Amino acid sequence: MCVDNDSRPPITPIAGGSAGGKDLQLTSADGTTFMAYAAHQLNVLAEFANPAESPPVCWLVAPAELLNGIDRRELDRRAECLRMWEEQNCSWDVIATRLGRALAIENGAADRN
Repeated sequence: MCVDNDSRPPITPIAGGSAGGKDLQLTSADGTTFMAYAAHQLNVLAEFANPAESPPVCWLVAPAELLNGIDRRELDRRAECLRMWEEQNCSWDVIATRLGRALAIENGAADRN
């Protein structure tokens, strides 16, 4: 959907968010917007959001949910689950551990040859 930068959704914005009511978009040059939102415990809006899917898709928010009214506590719960998922799967500590294991396996295989 194409919209102007200053356009607003057809619902009243939820007050009291961590961005202080300002629009916030986290991006990076390599397209890691999703992970930035997850790491900062922000909700991710997606047409394909489905609570029946496996993580992390089950914690995304569908536009229809916002239009129909979703409880703030449910939004907070999903954002927290998404942050925890990101931390358990994609944090630098996890990446370093996985890389270390991969290198150890590779080095072990090289030592046997």
